[in-house]
Amino acid sequence: MRTTSTNVAVIGARTAGLAAYRAARAEGATAVIIEGGPYGTTCARAGCMPSSVEALPAEDRLAGYARFIDDGLLQVGGHAQVRAASVVIATGSKPIVPEVLSGRGAYDLR
Repeated sequence: MRTTSTNVAVIGARTAGLAAYRAARAEGATAVIIEGGPYGTTCARAGCMPSSVEALPAEDRLAGYARFIDDGLLQVGGHAQVRAASVVIATGSKPIVPEVLSGRGAYDLR
């Protein structure tokens, strides 16, 4: 099992995760970016800037879903552990509308 120590571990490699990773690196910190699905947005993977994700150093990219197993220690899939001084969770979100609010005009998000 690969074990990595870093200043910043970023969970999620879409727009916010990529920005957090780049900001950490710009400040001189070591950083890894962890993603359980495809890296980057559709634009970064295949559209207007397809090489941006591949430009990240391979040793900074970990594929798999992350979970905390201790304070500052992440398990990534079954193949890696990451010890990080700071962890950024940038996994995104999706709204869930309670049934009682469904169909209520402007506030209906479905």
